[in-house]
Amino acid sequence: MEHVVEQIGGTVMESPEILSSQVSSGLAKPKADKRSSEEDLKEFAFTFSDFLHDSVVSFIEVLGWEVEEVREEQLRAKDVECEVLRLNLAKEKKLRAEEELRTKVLRREIATMKTERMELQGRIGAQTEAQNKEMQRANELMASLAEETKKHEAELASWTTKLTECETARAEAAELTFEQLKEETTDNLRLQVEKFLRGFVMWKVQTLKWMKLDSLERQLMGFKTSGTVGQHHLVRLVNSFSSELEEARENLEILDVLHRLGADGISEDVVTVMSNGFASESNSSRPVELSRNSE
Repeated sequence: MEHVVEQIGGTVMESPEILSSQVSSGLAKPKADKRSSEEDLKEFAFTFSDFLHDSVVSFIEVLGWEVEEVREEQLRAKDVECEVLRLNLAKEKKLRAEEELRTKVLRREIATMKTERMELQGRIGAQTEAQNKEMQRANELMASLAEETKKHEAELASWTTKLTECETARAEAAELTFEQLKEETTDNLRLQVEKFLRGFVMWKVQTLKWMKLDSLERQLMGFKTSGTVGQHHLVRLVNSFSSELEEARENLEILDVLHRLGADGISEDVVTVMSNGFASESNSSRPVELSRNSE
């Protein structure tokens, strides 16, 4: 059994089913009350039918209003939804147009990229082929360079050997030349020393001669002045002067012979002795002169 409660105009009313159930329950009373209540029931039936008619009419009107409001709200909602859908559709159309434009641009870019890729592949192929040729050429050059390097190394070793031999020969030649120059220089120096020694001895002999002559002249002048000169004394002085000169010449000849024989040290000693002898004689001649002058 359903219970329907409806609010109409701020009052709560029971439905006709409830009323009919109540009427049916009332019919279940004892038959004694049946006669007395038939008239009331008829009056109630007429009154209830009128009330029910009025209630149903008002309910239908209210329900119609509510349905109308609901429909209006639904229509407004539908209008709003349609407006939103229209705006979304406009946005979608705009986005679709932008997407189509982007698609066209992308297709153009893709076509351009495909063309560029084809060109790039062609260039890469050409570059690869050129690189392969260059690599082959480089390998050939490396092989040729290795062969040339081996040849150059062999040639360099040969030239190194030749250069070593040449340097050895040049060193030997230079050493030989140096020895020859040394010998020649030594010979030249020996000749120059010999000339110097001869000149020195001649100078000493000449100096001694002039000193002796000067001493002899002074002695003669002294003897001439004093008048004590004798023939025997003059002969002795002249013989002494002649013997000293002859001794100096003999020493010079001995020096020459010793130098020719290669006795350089001996010749130097002889020259030293001769020079010392000349010096001693020159020094000793002066006291003789002084003594004779004093005489």
